Amino acid sequence: MKLYRITIITPSVNIERGVWADYMKVQEAQIVFVEETEEGDKTVGVYPVNYTFITSIETKEEYDKRKSSI
Repeated sequence: MKLYRITIITPSVNIERGVWADYMKVQEAQIVFVEETEEGDKTVGVYPVNYTFITSIETKEEYDKRKSSI
């Protein structure tokens, strides 16, 4: 699992989000974030590709290590 930090650009304000997902894919002008489950893949987030920037990607281990040092 990875933490994808994203910024969504809008006319009035930029929106910062974090999305936990196993992987992401781009399809039909959308960035789709997917979690792999025993029942199958589950979409956990969909954002417009033209207005979304992925600013960082962090593994669960990196995230836990960073949080424990704070």
